[in-house]
Amino acid sequence: MPLISVIVPVYKVEPYLKRCVDSILAQSFADFELILVDDGSPDNCGEICDEYEKKDSRVTVIHRENGGLSAARNTGIDWAFSHSNSQWLSFVDSDDWVHPQYLELLLSAAKAHNANISMCEHIETADYTEFEPVSGTASQKLTPEEAFVNHHLSATIAWCKLYKKSCFEAVRYPSGKLHEDEFTTYKVLFEKSHISYLSEVLYFYYTNPQSIVRSEWSPRRLDAITAFEEQILFFEKNGYPKAEKTVKEILLWYLSTQIDAVKASATYNSYTPELKKKLRCCVKKYKKELNLSIKVNSDIYKKACPVLSKIYWFLVFLSEKLHASRR
Repeated sequence: MPLISVIVPVYKVEPYLKRCVDSILAQSFADFELILVDDGSPDNCGEICDEYEKKDSRVTVIHRENGGLSAARNTGIDWAFSHSNSQWLSFVDSDDWVHPQYLELLLSAAKAHNANISMCEHIETADYTEFEPVSGTASQKLTPEEAFVNHHLSATIAWCKLYKKSCFEAVRYPSGKLHEDEFTTYKVLFEKSHISYLSEVLYFYYTNPQSIVRSEWSPRRLDAITAFEEQILFFEKNGYPKAEKTVKEILLWYLSTQIDAVKASATYNSYTPELKKKLRCCVKKYKKELNLSIKVNSDIYKKACPVLSKIYWFLVFLSEKLHASRR
């Protein structure tokens, strides 16, 4: 049986699916199986998946009713546990692609440090990227908190990683949630004492303008706030102060950006007061810990406490005028 199960949820990516699948099948490390989960895609993705299954014995296709990204990933995980003796899992989104040495180098890094998780870097790109061979790669042994704080984005997302399959024995992605990675990946990372980290870019994230996170604003984006709050409680309870501080800073930034996004939405701008209230509460709660000054964090204060912000900057203006008049 193959050593690695690669899980690819598939939904409405007909123009990009072959690029993704071809990049996986071209891996320098060949001892893997590819699980394509057709999540009830209304286009020709299901047929494309079936074609690959007929041509390559490493490919298994699962057709299911549409249930969303989390449900599709969970279907792939469940299949790998019940039908395969593989020891590792990796996730690739169906409009992205990977370096030919993606699996080889992630597995080598995991073995080098006897780690249950290894991760690499990624880039966001709208264009196909030509691959350069990677040689002489050195991996690092990091604690979960080091990875989470110093390489936060790569540490949080589901993909650009290789996981020991046992990491998912009791973990699944939350169905019906947007930002499902924010609810899940940290739980897996912080179950382990260390991970292997590769600074090389081996994963290519396609900036698809039609993707969920880039489509018109919807209340589902507020799922991320719930995820951040759950992370804060987890890190506070388990004694990870640096990770806790990082998420608090991200929560403030996210609330601020969502206020701007909601204002630009003709349909959902009624959410603005709710978001401002939430931001105001967070500023009050984390002000001392994060050293949130109006001068340095003017944009956040302008949205959270507009009256206070106006008074502050008016006093600054008067002070500068008075100082200038005394010269």
